[in-house]
Amino acid sequence: SVTPPPGTYDPTPDNNQDTVTTTPTPRADLSLVKSTQQSPIGAGGTVNYTYVLRNNGPSDSVGPIVLDDDLPAGVTFVSANTSGAPGFACMAGSGPAAPAPGVGSYTDFHCLMSSGSIPSGAQYTILVAAQIDPNANAGVLTNRAQVRGTTTDPDLTNNTSTSDVTVVRRADLAIVKQATPNAVKVGDQIVYTIKVTNNGPSNVRANEYQVTDPTFPITNVPIQGTITAPGFSCN
Repeated sequence: SVTPPPGTYDPTPDNNQDTVTTTPTPRADLSLVKSTQQSPIGAGGTVNYTYVLRNNGPSDSVGPIVLDDDLPAGVTFVSANTSGAPGFACMAGSGPAAPAPGVGSYTDFHCLMSSGSIPSGAQYTILVAAQIDPNANAGVLTNRAQVRGTTTDPDLTNNTSTSDVTVVRRADLAIVKQATPNAVKVGDQIVYTIKVTNNGPSNVRANEYQVTDPTFPITNVPIQGTITAPGFSCN
């Protein structure tokens, strides 16, 4: 508003004031960092991922909010701990075209806050366990996670995070050999039982190992046997 100085006549005082209404637009800068301390890890093992989700403000980020992670082939979601992220629930499986207004579709593994909000300045942590296929090849598994919300996000460059896991093939093989009976005389038959166990975590493929017995104690004796180990041949 404006008021004329003393002694000055204003013929139209009705236009001496005006009102402007401004509707503020909430903005919430969500950021995500995904990491793991388990690299390298054996095929068949369980890898633990940590997702740190932060709302850098200035406004609260109102749900629904979705964190999704397109897990690479050979990696399967096992479980999630959301005690550090109130309101979130995690599950595996693709979502519909619009699981929640303004969020869009999500991928194989996702955590969803369907209602509520993340306060400005708050940091949430989600812990996820995933299993690597025991038949996975050695190499590097790369996957990208992202977070999206319905509140306008002024910086989308920090909404994604990538984590690499180096996979190696590890198999703890154990062997036990037994002779029955323990004491024999000339002409008796001895039965040797050889048991091979793979304690993992990786599966063992054909031609990756062999069983040898270089100290067989008896020579010039016919050897007969049966095999109950699929894929093996003996000579």
